[in-house]
This record gives sequence, structure tokens and C-alpha cells, in this order.
Amino acid sequence: MTVTIKHLQDWMDTFIAGILASPPMYDDPFQNTSKAARDHIISHLKSKVERVVQIVHREQNRFDRVGRKAKNILAPNLANNLNEGIISALRMTYDGPGDQSQLGVPRHDNDFVDIQDIRIAPTHQELVSKSAPFLPANLYDAPHPLPNETMERLLDIQFRLLREELIAPLRTSVQLVCDDFQSKKAKTPLSELIKQRGGKYRGMMDTQESIMFNVYTGVKFSSLVPDRRGLSVRFSFDAPPGRARSPKSKARVDFWKGMSGKRMMQGGLVALIWKRGTQIDIHLGVVASSTKDITDSVQENKDRVSARVIFFDPEIELRILHTLKDPNSQKNNSAVMVEAPVMFEAIRPFLEALKVEPESIPFQQYLVHRPHGSFQAGSAVQPPQYARIPGFAYQLKSLFPVEAGVPDLKLYVNDPNSVARARLELQKSRLDRSQADAVVDALTREVALIQGPPGTGKSFTGVELLRVLIPSAKPILMLAFTNHALDHLLTSVLDAGITKDIVRLGGRSADERIKKFSIDELEMVAGRSRLDNSFSRNHWALKNVEEEIRKLMNAFAQTHISSEQIAEFLQTQYPEHSEFLFRPPDWISSIYALSDIEGWQQVGKKSRKMQDSDNTMYAYWLRAGDLEFLSQKEEALLHPPLPDPVIEAKQVNKYAALGAIVDSDSGQTDKDDSDDEDEDEPWLQSWRSSDSANKSSTPIVVENVLMKSPPPLPQRSPSPEAIQITDLKDPTVFFAAHGFPTIPSIPTGDRPLTYLLQEGEEIWNFSDVERERLHNYWEQVVRENTHQNHLEEFARLREKYADALKVYNEGKEEASVSIILHGNIAINPNFRLVVNYSKMQTL
Repeated sequence: MTVTIKHLQDWMDTFIAGILASPPMYDDPFQNTSKAARDHIISHLKSKVERVVQIVHREQNRFDRVGRKAKNILAPNLANNLNEGIISALRMTYDGPGDQSQLGVPRHDNDFVDIQDIRIAPTHQELVSKSAPFLPANLYDAPHPLPNETMERLLDIQFRLLREELIAPLRTSVQLVCDDFQSKKAKTPLSELIKQRGGKYRGMMDTQESIMFNVYTGVKFSSLVPDRRGLSVRFSFDAPPGRARSPKSKARVDFWKGMSGKRMMQGGLVALIWKRGTQIDIHLGVVASSTKDITDSVQENKDRVSARVIFFDPEIELRILHTLKDPNSQKNNSAVMVEAPVMFEAIRPFLEALKVEPESIPFQQYLVHRPHGSFQAGSAVQPPQYARIPGFAYQLKSLFPVEAGVPDLKLYVNDPNSVARARLELQKSRLDRSQADAVVDALTREVALIQGPPGTGKSFTGVELLRVLIPSAKPILMLAFTNHALDHLLTSVLDAGITKDIVRLGGRSADERIKKFSIDELEMVAGRSRLDNSFSRNHWALKNVEEEIRKLMNAFAQTHISSEQIAEFLQTQYPEHSEFLFRPPDWISSIYALSDIEGWQQVGKKSRKMQDSDNTMYAYWLRAGDLEFLSQKEEALLHPPLPDPVIEAKQVNKYAALGAIVDSDSGQTDKDDSDDEDEDEPWLQSWRSSDSANKSSTPIVVENVLMKSPPPLPQRSPSPEAIQITDLKDPTVFFAAHGFPTIPSIPTGDRPLTYLLQEGEEIWNFSDVERERLHNYWEQVVRENTHQNHLEEFARLREKYADALKVYNEGKEEASVSIILHGNIAINPNFRLVVNYSKMQTL
């Protein structure tokens, strides 16, 4: 590949030489065009080939760097170097990145030679590593794994230095907290803060430099919540000492409002340090809660503060789900949170932009490191690319007052005479001489800097430049360090009447006049926000996934395992148990049907094993409703009820129960057989009043129907409609009707779980102890399976949500870029437009 690219470059040089020869060596369509057009085409072709060559060389160098010794990187090249002493010292202490370090192995799992492999957010290993990070010097010819005078090297240096500025304070804070967690001392700064329920940690670094940072204790998780930045974790922590714990709600709210830019600021970088036994884990994230979210939470609670964090590692989300499932498992754990003093979200976009393909960065020839003296006074700086197009010219007549009567003044950037004439004529314009020179230089150079002390008219010159540029080259991107500076320049543009097609990006403006030009306002007016069809589809797709996640979180919070869940589990895992459970013996079906249809329930010590509202067959089996029924009937046999003394013996009908069954078959019923559901059965009433009956002095002759064998009954199973509660008055007759000569005995076994799992057909013959044992096992298995299913569903929804969020955000960006492209000026404070760098290249 390298050889082919070298040939491509040689072929291009030969082709250009042939086209420019006189006469031309090639028969080409554009050889007869004007010189300006020909030069423009040649310049464009050369730039494309040079880019391909740079890409191939870069990748070849990356391949060659593998296994390359540090001494090759340190090869001296100190000719004409004013920093010779510094460079020599840097070479002696050089310790390269990744596997090019002095030890030959990376310092941690985020230490690489190529910045493309470096994760912007630091990892656990990186935060606890005591090895100094690789920080290249921002000097020409300083030791570095990448070649000099390349954009790749410059991006590498800028990325590493800016990233270190972001994570260094947090790394130091985390290491101090971890050292205290692992310390054997009874008293440490961290232990004191935990006793105080949070506060400021004051410690010393290895360099004996003091450090202070906020520590939040008592971290407790409550749920996972979808957020427009990602999946966030809702948690609470101890309110820090001082006004944050004031008994007055207003004082607490005022504290957090006043600390909005210093404590738990939205987009700020935080680290959760979680100690489990001897293991310490560190998880990084950004604060998702706004100041209003925090102030709302402290209004009702003076001891706790609620917030949301979006963590970088998905593993922490799964761990939090385990915690939510079993909060008691975290009793011996300790979790604290520390925050970095810098806003991560304000720096992250720049770091991402620095990881782009080096060849895509404009103005490379002016930005890369070069030896001293490479840029001498008067060095040629090319005109802007758009101004090099043949026939292009700036119209400068707008720089003159109307009364000057200047009908036309064009500036051709490739014509020295035109440039000189423009300088001379502009001295008669609204500009003074220095301002006129600044305007001409800015229009004829693709890179220009205008500087001067206060009051020299820099802002005025900028406004006049915009007056010339808007008719010729738009849209125009304007950046500023502060909102105030940006709004001041924008107001000047509006006052000068240059244009009103302006799009303001970034933070909110305090100027009501400027607010109307914000991207949010323009999106609403243009119908490119919620009113846009495609945006609306993306929005609802995102909302649907959010709702799925909320439902799943509610399911996670459910600790009760329902009988329906266990029954469903039995159908697939224990089909024999399931079959016989839901096809019980006929007598059990009868009493279960009565309890289900009539609202009747046997009350006993086992009746509350599952929720009272659970009337499923499984719940009935677990409550041992059948065994409770047998127990009551056996008790009735041991203590047979005596009839009321006023009732004649001849009135006793020993076949009353059978009569009810026969009558039900023939469609006839006896009204006297129906009992009030609030009353006990007659035999229970008689049993309870047996003492008073025994005291009666009047002898009574009673025929005990329970002691006599009933006549033969047809061997059939009565349907639930054929059995009434009154049919249960005589248990012997009831069981005889179901083919039992006597009342079945109550199971009292205590067999092991392995036996119970194998004998599914005996499920109704298990004792209440055995049923409890079997249920506990099934419940635990179902609980574990449900939790695992929830985790798998969560992983699926998390990926689905990330995809939906990406589509949603891309749609918003597309809408924003579309509006910007329809404007004349796009303005942005703090350079935050770099977030959409790839899309803004269209500008």
C-alpha cells in the first residue's frame, strides 16, 4: 500500500508538471481554461492526494511503532532549538505511554499509545494507579512516540494535557479516600467524616500539597430512571453539615441554590467509592439532576438529599439492581461519593473532538509544532478557500458612508494590485488606517489575528468585517469565551442593521432581545422541535422505551412471589406436580369450589401462608385448606354434636346430606338446607354448646348418625354446583359420597426435599410441613429466575434505550444544523459547538 501511494503522489506531480508545461504534455479538458481556474483545480487535486498520503503514512507509522524501542523516540534533533536544555532534561526522564513505558507494559487498563484507544472517563485501575501518567511536553522536538510536525502529534498532546486537567483532582481525591478505607488506623479523615455524615475532606498529597474536596456519605440507591443523557441512577445521601441541615426549609434551599456551581452541579464528574469487605470499587458518572431537582428534594427532608447520576460503566447498574432486590445484603458495605471541582460535560466535547481523524482538521500547516524561525515575518498565508474560486471578489462599498458616493469597490484576493488598491481606498471609509489594514488582511488570509489595546475598535472592526462577509460567504460561525462578549457583539450587529438571520447557541442570554434568536426559540417557530413529524416519532419511540424501563423497575421493587408465578413455573419445570396439583381428588375439588364460589374459607393457623386475597388452587394447597378441613371433621367425630333438647329424635334425618345431593340432581332444593354464611355449621354450634347440654337433667335419646355406616352411594364425583355448604354437616356421609368409607387420615410426614420433588402425583398427600418445605424451594427458584429474567430484560432495554436516545439526539442535531444553515450568523459561547463538530463541518 505504501509503495502504491508513493507512486500515486509521483503520478500526480508528473501530471501537474505536464499540464503546466508549454505546450501542455496532456490532452486534458481543463488545459484550455483560465490560469486562475487551472490553478484552483490543481490545488484541489493536490490537497486530496496529500490527504490520502498522510493517512497511509500515519497508519504505517502506527504499525511501525509496535515494538519500537524508546531510544528511537529519543533520537536527538536539537539543531536550532532554543529549548535545548529543557529538551535534554525531558529525554532523560522520558517514560512513554502504554507498552512503550520504561517497564514495557501499560500503567493500567486505560494507558495506550494511541489516544483513540483511551476512554475519556478514567477507569478504576487508572484512578488507583500510583504511576505518574504520560504527559508529553508541548514543545517542538520534545520526546514523543509520534513524529514531529504532524497533526496527529499535536492532537495527542492537546488531548492528554486537557484530559489530565480534568481527572487529576478526582484521581487524588479517590486515592486519599481509598487509602483511608484500607487504613488500619482507628481514626482517619474519612472515618471522622462518616461520623459527621459528610463534609469537606482535608488531606495532603505526596508533594505535601494540601487538598480539599467534598465527601458525601450514606449513599443509598432507590431506582434507575431514564434520562435524556442516558440511564440515570436515583440515589440519596446525607445532607452535608451546616445550612444544608437547617430545620428551616428555605435555608436548605438557599444553600443548594448558592452552591449550584460548586456542589453537585449538573454535568459535574463524581466518583462512587463502594467498599465491600476488603474490596473497593470505583464507579464514575456525571450528575444528571438540576439544581431545581435537588432543591425540591431538600424541601421535605433536612437530613437527606436526592439526586441522579449517569454512570459510565453499565456494570454498576446491574450491581445496583442486585442491591434493590436485597437491601439487607448491603448492611456491612459502605459507599461514599466524591466530586471533581471541574465540570466534566464542559470538557468532554473538546476531548471527543480531539480524537477525530487528524487529516480532517483545517489549517494543519499553521497549527503543528515547527522549529523556531519557521514562520518568519511576511510568510505567505493562503487566502480563504472560498475566496480562491475563480471570479470570486469581495464587495467593499458597504464600508463607505452613503454620502461618499462609492458605487463599487471589489477585492480579488489573488490579485496583488486589487489588494493594494483596496488598502488605499479604505482609508477614505469609516475605518481608520489600522482598521482598514486589519480588514484587508482578514479578508485575504485564511488565518488572521486582530489584536489591540482597549478602545482601539476591535469590536467595531469585527462588525464591519461581518458587513462584508455576509453577502459573500455565509453562514458565519462566531465563537466567544463568555456570554456577555457574545451578546455584546450580537447587539452591535443588530444595531448596525447588518442582518437579523442569526442563530444563538449555548447558554441562555440575559438580554430579552437576544433570547429571541436562541436555537430553542427558532426550532419552535420553525416547527423543527416537537411539531416536526420525524422528531415526534423519535420522541415517542424514546418515551415508549422509558415507560418499559419504568415498568421493569416497578417489577424489580416487587418482593412478593405470586402463586400464579409459581404455577407457571411448575407447568414447565415440574409438569407432574402441576398436573396433579390442578387435578386434585374429587372431595378436595368440592370443598375448594365451595370456598371459591361461595366466598367460604376454612379458618385455621395455616390460612395466612399466602395473601388472604389469593384464592388460587396453589394458595389453597399451600394453606393446607384440605388438611384443615380433615382436622375439623375428625374433631367433630371425636366430639359428636348433640341435638337440641327440644328436637325429637324422630326428627333426625340420617340421610339429610344425601338427600341434598339427590335433590340437586333432580332440580329440587330444600330451603331449610341453606345456611347463613355468618353462622357456624349446626354441628359446630352443638359442639360448642355441649357442656350446657350435658348439664341438662332431662334424658334425651339421640340417634348418632355419625356412628352408623351410610348406605351405598353411587361412585361419582359431584360437580361444584351439586355441593352446598349444608352438605358438609355430616363428614362421614360427605366422604362416603366421594368413595371413602371413613374420613381420610391427615398426612404427618416429614420427608426430604429430594423425595418431594420426585413424587408429583402425591402432592395432595404431603403434610403441611412438607408443603411448606416444597413451597420455600420453589419460591426461591422462581425468585432467582425472575431476577435473572429481569436482568436480561434490563440489558435488552438498556441497549434499546441507548439506540433510541441516539436517534433522538441525532434528530435534534439535524434540526439544529438545518436552522443554522438557513441563517447568516451562528454564534456560540464557550466554543461548545465543538459537540457537533462533524455536522458543523458543513458550514
